[in-house]
Amino acid sequence: MLEGKKILITGGTGFFGKNLFYHAPFLLEKNRITLVSRDPEKFLAVFPRLRENENLSFLTCDVRDFSCPEHDFDVIVHAAASFGADVSGEETFEIIREGTKKVLSFAQKNPALRRLLFVSSGAVYGRRLTQIQSENSFLAPCEPYGLAKKEAEEMCIRSGLPCVIARCFAFAGEFMALDAHFAVGNFLSSVLHDRDIIIKGDGSAVRSYMYSGDLVKHLLLLAQGDIPSGRIYNVGSDEAFSIRELAEEVAECGGSRRKIIVQGKFLPGTAPDIYVPDISRIRLELNTPNVLSLRETLSRTLDFFREKASSAS
Repeated sequence: MLEGKKILITGGTGFFGKNLFYHAPFLLEKNRITLVSRDPEKFLAVFPRLRENENLSFLTCDVRDFSCPEHDFDVIVHAAASFGADVSGEETFEIIREGTKKVLSFAQKNPALRRLLFVSSGAVYGRRLTQIQSENSFLAPCEPYGLAKKEAEEMCIRSGLPCVIARCFAFAGEFMALDAHFAVGNFLSSVLHDRDIIIKGDGSAVRSYMYSGDLVKHLLLLAQGDIPSGRIYNVGSDEAFSIRELAEEVAECGGSRRKIIVQGKFLPGTAPDIYVPDISRIRLELNTPNVLSLRETLSRTLDFFREKASSAS
């Protein structure tokens, strides 16, 4: 268990970071944490009670530019990345690559460092995959985000630092984006706003989603476990569903009577697009706890956003 440690977290005010403080509040009770963030006020608006917490401090900057006068961190969690419709592919690549260079340079100056946890992505395996991916699968990223994560992984391993890499797949839960390009968020948003659920493809793509609380448990295990440097682990759920089945689960969990509309047409002979991790390594080596089912994950996510909407009204 992380206790009495000094921890630096980059990207700690996004989806991963918010869930870390939501699901593991004990971290701030037992450790001193520094968050690197471009907008701490946005984070504190979500967690106003943390504003006066003496165990939490901020470095307000872009990860590509950060500097810190202290060099006595025990653990560094590097999760900073930016991507989406408002960020170009070129900028995404630069933020991840240059940010990782900065973090590694800083990490080298911390003699007490016991763990550098790099939060990578299943995107390093590529797109339009036709089988479940293990950590030994061939890496073939084809977009800036995946390409940058792959290069950052390699930099971490070459650094000689006590690093562990978490290749994170797909997640649902508190604080997730409902308006991004991810099917599960779009479907949940449709149910919450009583709209028809639109499947833009043919519904045959296969996905899996881990609950955000389970993600936090896994990341904490990787941050503190007795793991050889350079070890790589897939993090995600292996409970696979087609996008059509996902839409049906969302509708049922939400009690929605709206229609499910499939816009694409299935092409016979086409292999389904599979984005699902093989998680046997992390189960075997770290004895990870059982994770929530997709049904329970969706139900908890819907409850969170409904409560949030009710509180705001």
